[in-house]
Amino acid sequence: MRTEEKKQSKGIGQYIRRRAFRLDLISFAAAAGLSRVCFRDGVSPFGAAYLAAVAISGGNAHLVFVGVLLGTLLLQQPMHFAAAAGSALFYIAHLLWKRFSHGGAKIDQLILLFLSLAAMLPVFYAESVQALLKGLVGLGISVFSAFAMQSAMVTIRTIGNRHVLSDAEQVSISLFFGILLLAMSEVNYVGFSLPVVLLLVFSMIAALARGIGGVAVAVAIGAVLTVGGDFTLMFVGSLAACTLAGAALRKANTFGVFAGFLVACLVVGSYVFTASHTINLLNLAVAGVIFLVIPRSVMLSICGYLDAGKNRERYSRKSMRRLRERTADEMQQTAKVCREVAQLFAEKAPETEPPDARMQWITQAAASVCADCTMQKVCWQDYASASASIVEMLEAHERGERIRIRKPFDPSCKHMQQIAAAAWQAQNQYLVQYAMQQQSRKQYAFVNRQLSGVCSVLEMLGKRVREDRWLDEDMEQRILNGLDRRGIRVYGVDASFPHGRLQLHIRVSDTYGKQPLPVCEAIRLTLHRQVRLLDTQFDGRQCTLILEEAQLLTAEMGTANAAISENGVSGDCAGEKRLEGGRVLYALSDGMGAGEKARAESEAALRLLFDLYGTGFHRDVALESVNRLLLESQREMYATLDAVFLDLRTGQAEFIKYGAPPTFVYRGSKLHTVCAEALPAGIVDEATPAIQTAKLRRDDTVFLFSDGALDALGAETQGAITEALLQTRDCKRLSEMLLRRAKSCGQEDDMTVVVIRIA
Repeated sequence: MRTEEKKQSKGIGQYIRRRAFRLDLISFAAAAGLSRVCFRDGVSPFGAAYLAAVAISGGNAHLVFVGVLLGTLLLQQPMHFAAAAGSALFYIAHLLWKRFSHGGAKIDQLILLFLSLAAMLPVFYAESVQALLKGLVGLGISVFSAFAMQSAMVTIRTIGNRHVLSDAEQVSISLFFGILLLAMSEVNYVGFSLPVVLLLVFSMIAALARGIGGVAVAVAIGAVLTVGGDFTLMFVGSLAACTLAGAALRKANTFGVFAGFLVACLVVGSYVFTASHTINLLNLAVAGVIFLVIPRSVMLSICGYLDAGKNRERYSRKSMRRLRERTADEMQQTAKVCREVAQLFAEKAPETEPPDARMQWITQAAASVCADCTMQKVCWQDYASASASIVEMLEAHERGERIRIRKPFDPSCKHMQQIAAAAWQAQNQYLVQYAMQQQSRKQYAFVNRQLSGVCSVLEMLGKRVREDRWLDEDMEQRILNGLDRRGIRVYGVDASFPHGRLQLHIRVSDTYGKQPLPVCEAIRLTLHRQVRLLDTQFDGRQCTLILEEAQLLTAEMGTANAAISENGVSGDCAGEKRLEGGRVLYALSDGMGAGEKARAESEAALRLLFDLYGTGFHRDVALESVNRLLLESQREMYATLDAVFLDLRTGQAEFIKYGAPPTFVYRGSKLHTVCAEALPAGIVDEATPAIQTAKLRRDDTVFLFSDGALDALGAETQGAITEALLQTRDCKRLSEMLLRRAKSCGQEDDMTVVVIRIA
């Protein structure tokens, strides 16, 4: 007995903790509330209808039946015995039918409800024809309501697997919602009405999702409240006017819909503020707060069920999110595999060799020559002494001395020349093998670093694809409208948020590619945000402007160069690369020599550097790749590289130098020098840049010089910079003035001056 009691109590506890128990409690409360609803003529049709709907849907009819009895007999004044008796008869008939027919179709349950309520007509409605008609009306409303509520329950239960609700399903849910609001009609206090607030929220959602069609939904629910409660036709008219105004402004999204309701409320219903069941400012304010705080994703999902267009938008966003997640997963998986491949090329510690490995190679080769000699045992009796003698002989030969026989070898040995040649060849073979091993380790380490850099870029891109905010369609529409109002024809706008900052891709005519300032100014006036130009991509008669939200600092560059070669082609190359996240890279490369070959090397170095930085490679990997590019060049060229990597968000700057001359920073009235010693890029594998860091401020000016320009200025450099700054602060003019000054001092090489102004 105790075991059975424990099992029973355990089963009850598990049932209470299940989600089904909470749903059954909600059904019980709904049954009690709906059973209280009684029309003015004494008809109470919704208790039995709800019981039948739950029974057809496969819910807990037992608990609902208890709720119906509670509502009709205890909560309703006076008690409605006809409704209670009809519900009880249907409940018994349902149990019997379920017992003997093993279920049954929906039409069977509706017929049982009809017969059960019809059996109550001669008992409770037989005193007059008017009473009989009243009973027939209640019977019809009950059967129709049961059908509508059952359809709504099935739709709500399967809504997670649906795309768009049909018109019939939306009508059934609306009717069910209206009937539930009837059960709450008494929840009102000093002008506040809970059913009105909920109905307003439902009507706002309908206006946002269906537009003018939402007016019909709102009016239908309002009509249900008018027929079954103490609502008036003025309420239905006010609701229709508010829904119509909200639908007219739904293009402005939730705020537009609420504004439409507010305007209509002020025009129509504000003068009856004290009435409970009316659209007064109090009810509208509460409903508006609820409507506006619904998250956009949830609102889009709700509207998607009601409108096919909204559903396509919802699923397009969901598909985009899934695509991004899948792409990010594949990129992360690719990065993982790439790292495993990189580990195959990881730099391993060199195998430990015995300290006398070189001597072993030499002595073994020398001993092999003496293998057939009759004096071998005598000469090689003291193996260590013989080995030392062979090594001494080689060292003497390397010093240019004449080869002579040393003890313990026989002075009359005729094979000494062969022994020396074999030992010399063995030593060379050992040194070549050792050098090849060292070179292989370096090559493996380089491949490992490059693959690891690719993995880091893939991981970073995967994280951005997954986490960054992509495509703000509302902002894109605002930009299109704003540029159109200012006479700028736009062929396309993409607004995204890489690294959490706004980035715009605006497709316009090629005229604005050369003069982008009108576009930037129009965007500033439209969005009230400063933007800066990252890049311009030309495509025939159109171009794409890539813009980014401006940072704390701004920077501009001016260059001037002069070639010494007769064809007028300078071996120097300078440029800038605007990067995402408010970063910018300035670089000056001076190729060896002059002319087109030197120019090609400089351009290749800068192009690779900019591409690797733009892709997201780590600084060390990018710079090593530039060094390797020049090192592997068939023309055996090298180049100096002078770069400034600046973060405009913080002002932090890195001065990167591959054999480049000093850089000058003018701040206030002082000229500061940034210099560092390093080999040029492309000379040896081990060439690494010297890097200095500093924090730049607003109004700082940075000067980069090629070797030719700085050598020509010499001691006049500081004076030339100071004099030029006294005349102008424009970067282009500053670079041209300094170049003319350098040429006046005598030009012996290509000259380039780069000026960077921080503002």
